Amino acid sequence: MSEYSSLTKKHFLSACLIAKNESRYLLEWIAFHQVVGFDHFYIYDNDSTDDTKRILSKLHERGICTYTEWPRKIHGDNPQVLAYRDMIQRFGGETTWVAIIDADEFIVPLSGERVDDILRNNFQNAISVLCNWRVFGSSGQKEDDGRLCVERFTKCSQVDYHSNNHVKSICKPEFVELAFIHNHYMKPGDVLLSDGSPMRPVRDQLTKSPVFGMLRINHYYCKSLAEFMLKRSKGLADYALDHPSAIRSMDMFFDADRNEVDDDLANKLLDKIKQKYVVLQQYC
Repeated sequence: MSEYSSLTKKHFLSACLIAKNESRYLLEWIAFHQVVGFDHFYIYDNDSTDDTKRILSKLHERGICTYTEWPRKIHGDNPQVLAYRDMIQRFGGETTWVAIIDADEFIVPLSGERVDDILRNNFQNAISVLCNWRVFGSSGQKEDDGRLCVERFTKCSQVDYHSNNHVKSICKPEFVELAFIHNHYMKPGDVLLSDGSPMRPVRDQLTKSPVFGMLRINHYYCKSLAEFMLKRSKGLADYALDHPSAIRSMDMFFDADRNEVDDDLANKLLDKIKQKYVVLQQYC
């Protein structure tokens, strides 16, 4: 019997994020995921020095998110993975499904349904659904012009671009043995790709080729060049601060700045996103 089976779930579909200086993007990320069927957000603050704490504290008061301060000085040299594991341990019993993703990752339904409905109708017996990236480039933008990401960035990589083989997980917390960034160690059960096929090997973080079935993740890794430079200065939360790989190299931008294909699928939700965004702004 599941360790969570006797608990009443507060939420059906949640998202978990560790954030550092993401105040520019948080409301859009939450608004977008509300539009596609997410009903709660577990957000960990990794030493932000911008407006993140104030924004998330206000949303926490409204019950929209669960806000947790997560300073590196307490949580070591890999606060990202440790935050995910804390969420599973402390809050896993509150939600049927949780997507563990980043602030530049947007889960997009491809079948015309919302993400929560896709899970109910197609993945009821799965313990994890793995969604492939579709990496979006800068669309030639050098600066942040203030618009929402889904509005600004509508050019993406070819399907066979190598980074699109990466997956992220929407999982049932009660079946997680140990959380990681991309794909978690799970208890026995069906770990499926977004087209309903099994993941093989089950614990890999890469598919042999991208699978864009009912879901995908729009990965706005680059944004504009100026925004990437700001992102670069924050470092990576899964490395020690003095590790050589803690700072993103410029090669990462040039490799991921893929603009070969026009794709405005997320942009089609723009009116609904803006409506949610305005409400969230009023709360903050």
